[in-house]
Amino acid sequence: MTPRRALAVLAMAAVVATRIEPSYFTLPFVDRAQLVHALVPPPDSAWPQYPRFLEGVRERTARGDSIAIVIPDAAPREMYPLAYYRASYFLSGREVLPVIEPRSGEAIASNLGAARYVAAFGDVPAAGELVWKGEGGALYRR
Repeated sequence: MTPRRALAVLAMAAVVATRIEPSYFTLPFVDRAQLVHALVPPPDSAWPQYPRFLEGVRERTARGDSIAIVIPDAAPREMYPLAYYRASYFLSGREVLPVIEPRSGEAIASNLGAARYVAAFGDVPAAGELVWKGEGGALYRR
């Protein structure tokens, strides 16, 4: 190997070595479960009753039913997409309709009118005939 080529390889190795993040070497030895919980809180940490509420809604509705998801106005705007997507997961087989556009935050009043049921979590005014109340929310038939 020529001295010029050896110097080029050495310079390239030095550049690569200075760009490697030292934490990459310790990452395989870290408890990743603790790290994930420290960086990202569990999805139901703000509303621990919400999964049980959705299970109650699931028990009282049938496959193919359309359900609008409503949360309290006092909840932060960022909570609605989480509530909607969690409901879509728990209520699989049903048509889950958002009443707030998850990306833009704009209201979708037509979905509220199109739904057969309204699943209202938290302190939300009545939206039809009460079917069930429990676990921090209520289910209404329209």
